[in-house]
Amino acid sequence: MRMRGMVEQQEIHRLGTQTHAIPPQLQELITHWLRKCEGRAAPLREDFGHRDLRPWWGHLAIFGVLDDSDFVVRLAGTNLIRRFGREATNLRVGELALDIGRHLRDVLKATLKAGGPVIATSAVQLGRSTHWHSEVAMPLASLEMPRGMILFGSYPLGEG
Repeated sequence: MRMRGMVEQQEIHRLGTQTHAIPPQLQELITHWLRKCEGRAAPLREDFGHRDLRPWWGHLAIFGVLDDSDFVVRLAGTNLIRRFGREATNLRVGELALDIGRHLRDVLKATLKAGGPVIATSAVQLGRSTHWHSEVAMPLASLEMPRGMILFGSYPLGEG
């Protein structure tokens, strides 16, 4: 059964071109990221302390960019276990379930291509249920990882 007003398919859009409203928590995260840019294309990962990210902590992941299509989960909040299908910290995206990893990789690649925030609607099939998530992925420069990182936030939309 489809929940009223819920999306019908997975989507990826540049910020501002999405077709669905995003949860207020993700809008606040985007606003925070934009403030940290301070005139740069992307803020540094090192610009974000634990206190900065506390309001979103369980819903955040940070991905390291290994190359244009390979990413490692540097950190995954506990509320993302259902989204990623398992505890994902220190795993490559390719180590996640095939359907989860494929769409997640598409979101991360779109973020690199856009050079800015990307909004996504993602589905995760768990048994007979499909769990929908509203997501934002934003690039980060990094002193630690030369190819950069991606800050990722995800909130559940519901089951359909």
